[in-house]
Amino acid sequence: MKFFARETHVRFRLSAPGREVVALLCRQLTSTTLAEMSKRFGLNHPDRAANLIQTANQQIASSPKFKKNFNSIRERFLKTENQI
Repeated sequence: MKFFARETHVRFRLSAPGREVVALLCRQLTSTTLAEMSKRFGLNHPDRAANLIQTANQQIASSPKFKKNFNSIRERFLKTENQI
């Protein structure tokens, strides 16, 4: 799975909804490094993507609704054509 960040999610200090979720999904489901993710998100330091991931994890820990939505999105990525 190739990592892709839409233009709407790329820029330093951008507050696009779902940006943290995209970062966490990419970290969990791809082999993309933090440095690669930071570059694709337009962040100026190789480890800045870790902040996005940390924010997503905090939201998952503090909001059952956020956690449910995140898991639902993640499951859609994990399904294959052969699954029912």
